Amino acid sequence: MPRRYTRRAPSSPNVRIGRDDRIDEEIVRIIEANSRTPEMTLGDMEAQVASMRVARNRILRLIDRYGSEAVRASVESSILAGEMKARELLRALPHGSFEIEDFIDDDGINEEPIRVRARLTVTDDEFLVDFTGSSRSVRGGSINSPYPATVSSVRTVFVAASDPHTEPNGGFFRPVKVVAPEGSIFNPPVRPAPTSTYWESMSYAGGDLVWHILAELIPDKLSAGHFLTVGATIVAAWTTGQGGGESRSQSWNRSQVAGGASFDRDGESAWCAVGGTGGRPTLLRGGHREDTAHQGREAGAQHP
Repeated sequence: MPRRYTRRAPSSPNVRIGRDDRIDEEIVRIIEANSRTPEMTLGDMEAQVASMRVARNRILRLIDRYGSEAVRASVESSILAGEMKARELLRALPHGSFEIEDFIDDDGINEEPIRVRARLTVTDDEFLVDFTGSSRSVRGGSINSPYPATVSSVRTVFVAASDPHTEPNGGFFRPVKVVAPEGSIFNPPVRPAPTSTYWESMSYAGGDLVWHILAELIPDKLSAGHFLTVGATIVAAWTTGQGGGESRSQSWNRSQVAGGASFDRDGESAWCAVGGTGGRPTLLRGGHREDTAHQGREAGAQHP
C-alpha cells in the first residue's frame, strides 16, 4: 500500500530572512515571486532590515561608551517608567466593561456580511480588548487581520485615548491585553487566510470597534470614525523591450479620504486612515553606507 502522509500546520509561521547579517536570497526570491508588486515589497523589507541594523549599531555604541550593565539598567528603567505612565493614564479613563457589535459588508469577493465584535474592559491595571464572537477568518477577500496587526491597532487606540503625545515603549503597553480566538478574522490561521495591507485589515479591529466604544465615552479626546482606508491605487506594468528583456514598473497613489468630526470641529475632508505612512525610511538598494557623522544614515536607511 502507498504510504500516507498527513500535512501538519507549522508550529510557528515565522521564517528568517537572514542570519548572522546575511540575507537568505532564496527566501527573498520566494517573496518576490509571490508578490504582485515585488519591487515595493522587497524595498519595504530591505528598509526594515536596514533600520534594525541602525538600531543594533547604536546600541553597540552605547555599550562601548557606558558599558553593558549601565545600558541594560537604563533600558529596564525606561520600560518601568513607561508602564507606570500607562497605569497613571489608565486611572483617568472610564472604567467598566463595554461591548460593541458590527458587520463588515462583505470581503470584496463573497457577499455575506462578516460579524465583528469587541468587549473592552478598563480597570486601574488593565486595558483588555476581547474579540471573541467575531467571524471566523474568510477565504475570499483579503480582509483578515493577523494577530500582530490586531494588537498594534488596539495599542494605537490606547495611545490616542490616553495621551497621544506620549512616547510609548514596551512597558507602556504592558497593561494592554488583547484576546482574539485563533482562527478568527482577527487572528487567522497561517493558511489559507488572505490578509491585506496593514491599514486595511487592522482598521476593523482597534481602529474602528474599540475607537467607537471610546469615542462615545470620551468625545473630548476622540473624533468620530474614519473611512477605514487610505484609498490607495497601485498600478503595475510589465513591458518587453526590443531585445526581449522584461522590465517592470509600478505607480502607487494614495487618495485622501474623509475623517470623522469631533465635539468641537467638523471632520477633515482629506485625511488618512489609522495607520499613516509618516517616517518612512529611504532605501538605497544594493549598497551599505556608514555615516561617520552619526546622522542616522546606515545600510540605506534615512531617518527623518
